[in-house]
Amino acid sequence: VWSSWTDAWSAGTDGAAVAIALPESGTVWVCDGTFFVQVSMTAGSVEVAAVQGGATLSGGGEGSVVTVSGGELVLAGLTIEGGAGSGIPARGGGVRVTGGSVTVDGCVVRDNVAVHGGGLAVTAGSAIVVGTELAGNSATNGGGWYQSEGTLSFEDVLVEGNVATDGGGGYFHRGTFGALGLVAIDNAATATGGGIRANRAFGLTDSHLEGNTAADGGGIYFGGTSGTVSLLTSLLYDNEATGAGGGVYQAAGTLTCVGT
Repeated sequence: VWSSWTDAWSAGTDGAAVAIALPESGTVWVCDGTFFVQVSMTAGSVEVAAVQGGATLSGGGEGSVVTVSGGELVLAGLTIEGGAGSGIPARGGGVRVTGGSVTVDGCVVRDNVAVHGGGLAVTAGSAIVVGTELAGNSATNGGGWYQSEGTLSFEDVLVEGNVATDGGGGYFHRGTFGALGLVAIDNAATATGGGIRANRAFGLTDSHLEGNTAADGGGIYFGGTSGTVSLLTSLLYDNEATGAGGGVYQAAGTLTCVGT
């Protein structure tokens, strides 16, 4: 099994993405270099980790770089780039979660594209993102990330320079979402939610939204029909909207700010 993996990784350095099905256990160590791959996880418990700091997984503009449909996957210390999303419509250019669970730890997810979730899309299952950067991704909905179901949590995540029609930094449609130590800066949406577009209740703690822009809701656009958006000990600064709500646009529900 490991010899075939070596062959696959080697083949995936020439610009043509190679499909890689992960085994059901163990750790896959990735050396420095750029590997053009489409990695899939369906069962078991696996970690894919960089040996040092220069390991890049690239989709080469073909589908999602990493797809998790089952099992437990940890991605550690990797750069994930060049994905174009999978499914109809295309979701999760960098990482697509349709089941199971993924932990993205200390990674850079950059320069990916999709219809929903340029950097990351969660449509079922769960994702934990820690100490990671989502940067330079683009989508129609959710440049940095998009969530339509499941559970998504951020801790010490930088969301920077992503663009979308709605939700430049990210788009939370349904499920459960919360963030501790989120920094969302210089994201842009042509319509709503430069930093975050949300349709359900969520909370930010010790977070910082700055320099995000949109037509409505430069920092945050809350378009839900009910529920509470909680902003605890957070900072919204220098966000801009050409229409309404430079900091926050609240269409419905309740906004709670404590130490913010």
